[in-house]
Amino acid sequence: MCVTNRGEWMRKIHRKGRITECKGFLKVHIAVDVKSKQIVALEVTRENVADNRMFAPLLIQSIENTNRGIDKVFGDMGYDSYINFEICEEAGIEPVIMVRKNSAMQPPPESFRNRRRKVCRARYKYAREQFQNIEKWKKEKGYGLRWIAESAFSALKRCYGKHVMARKFENMQQELLFKVFLYNQLM
Repeated sequence: MCVTNRGEWMRKIHRKGRITECKGFLKVHIAVDVKSKQIVALEVTRENVADNRMFAPLLIQSIENTNRGIDKVFGDMGYDSYINFEICEEAGIEPVIMVRKNSAMQPPPESFRNRRRKVCRARYKYAREQFQNIEKWKKEKGYGLRWIAESAFSALKRCYGKHVMARKFENMQQELLFKVFLYNQLM
């Protein structure tokens, strides 16, 4: 989401990154219920926050905001981290998260392992499962359902625009929360 309605992204592209007054962008992280297509969790951050850091807050909000349990969590490579797989394993949720192509499929030997870091065996198991036959894995797990979140983003931007009017970050968060509330009412 853009902070202003002045075409910051186009100005950045066409002026080769030389913008004297760039207000930045907002990153909107959402969790969508695949059955009702409603947004059940929302986190608004600055543009420099990674997706995988917002996984745990989104999952906690999703569990609190849904009446039924969560069986699967869908995510792209942005959510691939050992911690996210551990969180899903502890909660009893199946992670359908695409792992990076260059990721390790075996845990490191005991002599090389960092003593402070606990090895997440679940991630290695899912990585091996994916790399055996990626197309089969996508069909079996229903990986295509993650596009429901992308369609929710698209609908949100089509209905309410891709910029916010508020100037303070807290008010920007409230404005986006209000837009999501209106989107859910229309669904």
